[in-house]
Amino acid sequence: MTFKYLIRLIVIIFALFRQTESAQAETAFAYDEKNYESSERILHLGVVYGVSWALYPLFQPEVMMGEKGAWHEYRQNIGRTVFDQDEPFWNWIVHPISGSQLFLFYRAMGYTRTDSFAMTFVSSALFEYTIEIYSEPASYQDLYQTPVLGSVFGYGIELLSTDLLNRPSRLAQFFGRVINPLSYIVNRDSVSAAPFTDFRSTHGVQLTLEF
Repeated sequence: MTFKYLIRLIVIIFALFRQTESAQAETAFAYDEKNYESSERILHLGVVYGVSWALYPLFQPEVMMGEKGAWHEYRQNIGRTVFDQDEPFWNWIVHPISGSQLFLFYRAMGYTRTDSFAMTFVSSALFEYTIEIYSEPASYQDLYQTPVLGSVFGYGIELLSTDLLNRPSRLAQFFGRVINPLSYIVNRDSVSAAPFTDFRSTHGVQLTLEF
């Protein structure tokens, strides 16, 4: 029953994305959708995969401190999938938020909403089956909550941030960037970085973001 409900939900999401893609209006801020080759899609998946490996220990203090996870557990967890016992906060908030950022990244890179959902699904599965197994088996809940709920959440953020970014108010544009910082990938000209130094003790990089 659960899997039938999940399949229906995925079909509804695909239909919704298809309708909104064909009806998207011309605005000052809009996603520039592209047709990527398979090699480019693999490259983008690889970038997300590499970043996921780098961020995983940072968001898992127990792993960083060596209190949780080991390579022998990694080998034992390969191919395993279980119903996890994580707190609702992780399953219903953290994972959907993570999925929303994956969805928004792929949207900002120029993927359609449907393709962004598919890429989010693949990225989430790669994380579950090849990264998180360092400390625990893959989770059935995470396999659908991260990409499915995450894409729905990301879609909502996209609509709200696009509306805010297309308003004349600087305050509205500011909040549009705050809730969707990945929108800067769309407007790369709005971001600039320049190194600075006094040639003695002060060195750094000045990051400028235009709203």
